[in-house]
Amino acid sequence: MYHNLPKQTLECFFENCINKEVILFGRKKGLDKDTLPFLKQNNIKIKSILDNNAEIWGDFEGIQTLSPLSLYSENPEKIVILITSGSGFCLEIYKYIMDIDEKFNIFFWNVLSDKKNSEISVNLFENYEKIKSVEALFADNTSKMIYRNIINRRIIGYDVFSDLMIKTDTQYLLPEMYKKMNPSEVIIDCGAYNGDSIKKFSRFFGDNLKKVYAVEASAENLKLLNKVTVPNVEIEVIPYGLSDKSGRCEFWEYENQTSDNCISKKSEDFKISRTIEIELRSIDEIIPEDADITLIKMDIEGEEYNSLIGAFKTIERCLPRLAISIYHSAEDYYRIPLLLFERFPEYKFALRHHTRHFFDTILYAWI
Repeated sequence: MYHNLPKQTLECFFENCINKEVILFGRKKGLDKDTLPFLKQNNIKIKSILDNNAEIWGDFEGIQTLSPLSLYSENPEKIVILITSGSGFCLEIYKYIMDIDEKFNIFFWNVLSDKKNSEISVNLFENYEKIKSVEALFADNTSKMIYRNIINRRIIGYDVFSDLMIKTDTQYLLPEMYKKMNPSEVIIDCGAYNGDSIKKFSRFFGDNLKKVYAVEASAENLKLLNKVTVPNVEIEVIPYGLSDKSGRCEFWEYENQTSDNCISKKSEDFKISRTIEIELRSIDEIIPEDADITLIKMDIEGEEYNSLIGAFKTIERCLPRLAISIYHSAEDYYRIPLLLFERFPEYKFALRHHTRHFFDTILYAWI
């Protein structure tokens, strides 16, 4: 974890501010509309605002805006720093402060002011011992580096991940898993969406790809998925949601964002088109016992953990390669790797990140 970082909650922030002054780092647009009124309403004493832009130094709402160099004159025991810049700058600012003095207590407004960011940050903070256990499981140092950086960045609400992408590693198709190619690839594509991953698998495996079990619950996505064809590849579309057992549940479909349709959570980021009830099945129920599965790809908007439990028999029987999304919730970052390691200790594990933002972090496992 980043050095000397307190838990990013308002309660912890207020406790740290007792008998101390607060320095804001970053005079972002709208600071006077949200952050300053909130702090003043809670009787937080603001000493100054720091910003690199010399053109805005001087008085702002009765508070002096100063050069960040002024921090060299501050006593960490008497000051709390609240980073109020945009989320794309908070890591750079944090490192700048740590270079001056590692004893400063630092909080991040983009976490404190956002319920979702705060919940993720606190969960990862409180489960950091489990996270360290997961890091030790990875077979390569690149995975350890990527994993640690992702966790730390999500704790502080930093949403820039482009430097963690390995351009030569195609999503779901980590080269280390394919040093030996199977002449008869049979894939379970969980969260098959509109068939985009099936086309990716076809390009990668070529004539070796024989069958894809395409699991998708969204009616809108199924319309597109049923039209997908690949020469000499059998595509069996399975119109269910996945979990650890059979049942029925609510399913949220979103306007213009069908890749995020889900059963595990309501998204506050997209407008709901409709809520329907769908049938749930486990992988062990829907996949024939004589099917020789070589790869399970899973990106199902937060239901990965339960669905893996529902696939234990298939995994034990076939020992397929696994490509599992672990970014949909804070706990998935540690509970999914630990679940798989405890059940299948013979597997090797790696991690890659495939987009510029927090989504598309994939756990890879293979024999």
